[in-house]
Formats: sequence, structure tokens, C-alpha cells
Amino acid sequence: MSFQEKSLQRSDCGATFVFSAEDQVCTQAKENRISKIAKIQVELGEDSHITEDSLRFCFQLLSEKTIAREAVLEIEPSTGNALTLVSFEGE
Repeated sequence: MSFQEKSLQRSDCGATFVFSAEDQVCTQAKENRISKIAKIQVELGEDSHITEDSLRFCFQLLSEKTIAREAVLEIEPSTGNALTLVSFEGE
């Protein structure tokens, strides 16, 4: 199952974005009876001042005890300074 979401945009802090995005993903997944998130796709703005490594580190820490703990985080570069939750897939 796949969901599309464009409403979350953050330009402040990677950890804040990851926490907010992960919370939204997990909430939507539970509402749709998804027990495991397989993939989360985000766009990382080149001017966001957040590195891909720090985003992955935050994701790993914050997802440890959630249904997204085994999810693959796909990070696509984009223009601007926003981090955008694009989609997620689960089963």
C-alpha cells in the first residue's frame, strides 16, 4: 500500500522534521491498518542546511521503537530549503 503526502514542509531542523514526518506516517499507517512501514521517501532541499547523513542519523534514532524501524529512507535532492515528506509504503 502506498500513500502520497505533500503537506509537511520544514526548513528548521532535521530532527524536528523527522519526528513530525514519522509521527504523521505512523498515524496514517495505523489508521489504514498497516503494521510495518517499508519505505519513506523525502525530498531534501539543497539550501536546507541539513546533511543527508544527519537526516539518516535522526531517522534511525527516532524510528527505533516504531513501525518504521525497518523502513528504507529514500532521500531525493531538491531545490530550495525545505524538507518534504513525499510518500511512504507499508504492508
